[in-house]
Amino acid sequence: MSFALFMDGDMGEQTGKLVTFIINMVSMAIGFILIPLLPMPLPYIVAFLVAYATYKEKTYGMITGSLLISLGLVYHLSRIGFFQIFQGPIVKVLILTFLIAPFVVCPAVISNNLHIIAIDMGIIAVALLFFESSFYLAIPLILVFATIYKGRGIAFTFIYYAFISIPLQVIQYLKTFQEGVFPPLYTPLSLIYHDIQGSLSYINLDELGKIFNSISEIFISRGFERYVTEVPDYIVEHFSAYLATDYVEYIRSIEIPLSSAPWYVIDSFMEFVSTYIPTYANSVLPRYVNSTLPSFMTQNLYSDVYAALPSVGTGVLRLEVERLFPQYVNHVFQTYFREATGQLLNSVPGIIFFLVIMVGFISAITLLNMNMPDPIKESVIPGKYVDFVIYLLPIFVAAVTNLIFFISIDKLQQPLAFQATVNQSIMLSSTAFTILFSAPLSFSKYLFDLREVKEVRSVSLLVECDYQGEKIERLIRLVNRMRTPIPDNFIDLKTRMLIALDEVKEIKANTERAKELKEVDANIRRIYNGLKDEVESFETRLDVALRDYYIKTKFEYLEAAGEIIGLGLDVDPPVLPEMEFDAPLEEKLDHIEGVIEAGRVLVEKLIDTSDKIYEIISSLFEPSLPKDSATLMISKEKIDEDEPWVIIDAILVSLKNWEKQYSADIVNATRPINDSVETVVQLSRRRSSLSSLLGEKYEEISELAARVEARNFSAGDENLRVLKVILIRDTILNTVDVVGKIIGILYYHIKDLEFNINLLLPREDYEWNRNLTLTERMSQSLEVINNYEQYRIDELISHLYRVLSYIDEAVDTIEYYNERKEMLLNYPVFQKKITRIIEDKGEVKLDELGVSEKYGREYLKMYLRTTYSPLMLEETADSLRRSQ
Repeated sequence: MSFALFMDGDMGEQTGKLVTFIINMVSMAIGFILIPLLPMPLPYIVAFLVAYATYKEKTYGMITGSLLISLGLVYHLSRIGFFQIFQGPIVKVLILTFLIAPFVVCPAVISNNLHIIAIDMGIIAVALLFFESSFYLAIPLILVFATIYKGRGIAFTFIYYAFISIPLQVIQYLKTFQEGVFPPLYTPLSLIYHDIQGSLSYINLDELGKIFNSISEIFISRGFERYVTEVPDYIVEHFSAYLATDYVEYIRSIEIPLSSAPWYVIDSFMEFVSTYIPTYANSVLPRYVNSTLPSFMTQNLYSDVYAALPSVGTGVLRLEVERLFPQYVNHVFQTYFREATGQLLNSVPGIIFFLVIMVGFISAITLLNMNMPDPIKESVIPGKYVDFVIYLLPIFVAAVTNLIFFISIDKLQQPLAFQATVNQSIMLSSTAFTILFSAPLSFSKYLFDLREVKEVRSVSLLVECDYQGEKIERLIRLVNRMRTPIPDNFIDLKTRMLIALDEVKEIKANTERAKELKEVDANIRRIYNGLKDEVESFETRLDVALRDYYIKTKFEYLEAAGEIIGLGLDVDPPVLPEMEFDAPLEEKLDHIEGVIEAGRVLVEKLIDTSDKIYEIISSLFEPSLPKDSATLMISKEKIDEDEPWVIIDAILVSLKNWEKQYSADIVNATRPINDSVETVVQLSRRRSSLSSLLGEKYEEISELAARVEARNFSAGDENLRVLKVILIRDTILNTVDVVGKIIGILYYHIKDLEFNINLLLPREDYEWNRNLTLTERMSQSLEVINNYEQYRIDELISHLYRVLSYIDEAVDTIEYYNERKEMLLNYPVFQKKITRIIEDKGEVKLDELGVSEKYGREYLKMYLRTTYSPLMLEETADSLRRSQ
C-alpha cells in the first residue's frame, strides 16, 4: 500500500479508493458483528454493500453504515432499559438525538478518503475493547494513527470512538453495577460481549417485531413492565406463598427482620430475570428484591386483600400477583437504575475532568505533531536531507502519550471516582505495541519521503526549467520580432540566450532521466548557482539594448522626416507616442516597431511620390528612360530588409539628381498644360450660349470645369522644384478626369438627341445631315480617358489636345440637333397645312407657311420627299406646286 494514504487526501484516486474500500468494508463488518443488529452472515454482506456505496458516493455510503451501527447501539441500549432512566418522551428524544447526531453529521462533512479511514479507525479501536487480550490497544491504535495522519480529520476517530465506546461502557456498567464500585472509564467490554452477540440469531417477523418494540419503547413510557409479557406459574406460586406466610409475619412483627424477602421469592424473581431479561441475570438485583418487596406490597395490595390476609383464597392471591408482578419488576429495576445512575452521576465530574486533561494534552501533542517540519514542503535547494529525528519523534511522542495516558488513568481513577483496568503489564504491552506499530510506519514514511523528496524536487526543478526556458524563449521571441537588419548587439545577446536555453533543456532532460536524489540535486545546483542569475541578466541587458535602439531609431526617423519635409515633399510623417522607460519589454519593442513601421510608411509614401515624379520625367522629358527607376525598384525590394533610413537616403539622392537634371525641361513643359486647363475653365464662362443648348447638363459641366485650377507654372514659382513636379501630373490627371466627364456628358447628350430625332423622322430613310464621325471619335476618346492609368503622361497630353478640340464641334452639333429636333416636332402641323393649301390652290409658297425662309424651305423639301400623293409635285424657287 502506498504511503500516499497518509499524505494525500485522495490517495492517488483509484488506488486510494480501493484501499479505502477494503478498510471500510473490514471496519463496517467488525462494527456490524460486534454491535449486531443483523444475524450472521448478513453483517458481511451489508458491510460489502456499505463499502461499495461509499466507494461510489462517500457521504451517502458512510451515513448508511454509521446509522446501522448507531441503530444497533440504540437497540441494545433500549433492550437493557437504558432509556427508562429518563422521564418523559422529550428528554428521551433529546438523548436519542444526541447519540445519533454524530453518525449523521460526521459522514455528511467528510471530504476525502482519509476522513473515511479516520472514522474506520475509531470503529476498529472500539472493537479492540471487547476482548481482554486487546482492549488496552485501543488508545495506542488511535495514537499511532494520529502520528502518521497529520490532519484535523483525526477528530472523526475520537468522535466515533467516544460515541460508540461510552454507550457500551454504560451498558456494561448497568449490567455489573455494585454499590460502592466506581463506574468504568476504560475497561474491557468482555462482560457484555456474549450478551450482545446472543441477542439476535435469526430474522423473522417475531424478531423484527422485538427489535421494533424495543426501540419504540424509548418513546412509550411503560418502563420495565414491557418485559413481563406473561407471569410464570412459579412466580404466582412463590409470590402467593410469600403473601400468605412470610409477608404476614413481616407486617405483624414488632422488629423489622434483617431479610425482608425469603430466598424462594428472590430465586424465582432472578429466574424470571434470567429468562426474560438475561442481561441482568448476574447482577445485584437480589439485594433490591430483598429491600423493596415488603414495602411495595404494602403500598400496592388492594386494601380488602391486605386486611383479609392470610385468609385469602388461592384464586384471589393469583389474580393479585398477576396484577402486581409487572409493576414490581419495573419498581425493582427503577430502584436499581436510580442508584446506578446516581453513582454514575457522582463520578461524572471526575470523568469529565480527566477527559479535559487528556484532551488538552493530546491536542497539544497533536498540534506539535502537525507542526513538525515536513520534508516534502521544504525548499528545493539541495542540502542535507531532513534530520532523521523528525521520523523518530512521532514514535517517541506516541509512546510517551500512551504512557502518560495509562499512568494518568491509573493514578487518577481513585481521586476522580472512576475505574480503569490498568496494570504494569498493560502499560508495557501498550507502549511496546505503540512503538512496534509506529516504528515501521515511520520508517516507511522516511523511505517514502526520500522518494517523495526526489519527486518533489524533480517536479520543482522541471517547473523551474520550464519557467527559465519560457523566460529565455520569450526574450528570443522579442529579438526575433525585430525587423531586419538586426543590430549586432542583439545578435550577440540572442546567441548567449540560445546557449543558455540549450543548457536548460539539457538539465531538464537529465532530471527526467534521474533515478537518484543526488542526480536531481546536481541539476538543481546548475540552475541556482549561475544559470538562473544569467537568465535574469538577459532581461536587463535586453532592456538596456532596446532603450538604446529606440533612441537611435527615433532620432533617425525624425532626421529623415525633417529632411523630406525640408525638400518640399508633401508627405505627412506619422505621429509617434512617447515610450515609458520602465515599460515592459514587449511594450518597448512595440514602440520600436512603431518607429520602424512609421519609417516604412514614410518610405512607401516617398516611393509612391517618386514613382509619379519619375513617370512624368520619363514621359515628358526622357522617353528613353526605363519604365521603372532602378533606385525605386531596389528600394521596393529592400523595404522589408533594410532600415527605412537607408532607403530614404537613396531615394532622396535620386530626387536631388532629377531636380538638377530636369528643372529647365519642367519649366518648358508647363505651357501646353496651362492651355489645356484654360480650355476647360472657359466652359464655365459660356453660360449664355451653352445653358440654352444643354439645359440642366450645363450645370454639371460648369461644376466640373470649376474643379480644374489654373496654375501658374512660371519659372519663378517655388513649386517648380523637382519634388513638386508631381503637381504637373496631378493637374494633368485632374484635367483628364474632368474633360472625360464633360465629354461623356456631351457624348450622351448627342446620342439622346440623335435617338429622339430618329423617332421624329417622317420616314426612316430621310436624310437629316447627321454628324456621322463625331460620336465615334468621342467614344474612342472616352475609352482612352476612362482608362488613363494605362497610358503614359505624354500620350495623355497628346490625346487631351484632340479631345479638347471636340468640345466646340460637339457644342455646334448639339445646336444643330436642337434645331432639327424642334423642326421635326412641328412638321406634322406644317404637313397638314401644306396639304390643305395645295388641295385648295394647287401651289404653296414660302410666305404662306408663316415661318422663316430657312425652315420653310426645309418643310417644303421634307413634304416633297416624304408625301406619297397621286399628284405629281414639282419644286420651284420659292414654292411647291402640282404638276400639270
